[in-house]
Amino acid sequence: MDLLKYDNFIFDYDGTIINSMPFWIRCPSEFVKFKGLEPKPGLDERAPFFESLEAAEVIKNEYNFNLTTLELFEEMKKWVYDEYKYVPLKNKSIDLIKFLHKNNKKLFILSSSVNELIKPSTTYQNIDNYFIDIFSASSNKLSKEDGEAFIHFFEKYNLNKENTLVLDDSPKVINILKELNINSISIKEDFYKEYEQELKNNSLGYYSLEDLYNFIK
Repeated sequence: MDLLKYDNFIFDYDGTIINSMPFWIRCPSEFVKFKGLEPKPGLDERAPFFESLEAAEVIKNEYNFNLTTLELFEEMKKWVYDEYKYVPLKNKSIDLIKFLHKNNKKLFILSSSVNELIKPSTTYQNIDNYFIDIFSASSNKLSKEDGEAFIHFFEKYNLNKENTLVLDDSPKVINILKELNINSISIKEDFYKEYEQELKNNSLGYYSLEDLYNFIK
């Protein structure tokens, strides 16, 4: 795996650079504990997609919060924004980032998460200065899954496909990158384990950031 032949690296953030999937899975239980209550068995499964009115409705009904669903949803969202920045980096991700930066590679973050989540996290993790841009697709009304965010990004920075590598954990994103003929590596993430073969088939490889760092250090 000759990573250093690429000049530009576009990183996903959520689930790629930071180990956020366990955080998202446990959000309902952790929020309830934050409110001083005991999580009920199976709550995390009954209230997935934590940043949704559906999840707020489940939690409101099960704990009899004296709030409207929308009011509870806003509390949940504020809690997420406060806690997300503490989600740890994935193993060796900072080492890989530093190594590529030291070798004069141009690094970018292109995330589906909103700016209100990403920016406090990258600042808290002290990694802002390694990246030319930390870009939220959703905050700019673009989607990674339909490819529009990548088309915009490549045009914005005049990136050459041959010299650019995308690192992402999402099967839908990896699939659209293949359709767009953009080089990608699928980043290992337990949440997407069932898609392992599909991720391998549609990218240049299926690795953790630690694997990639070990290849080039």
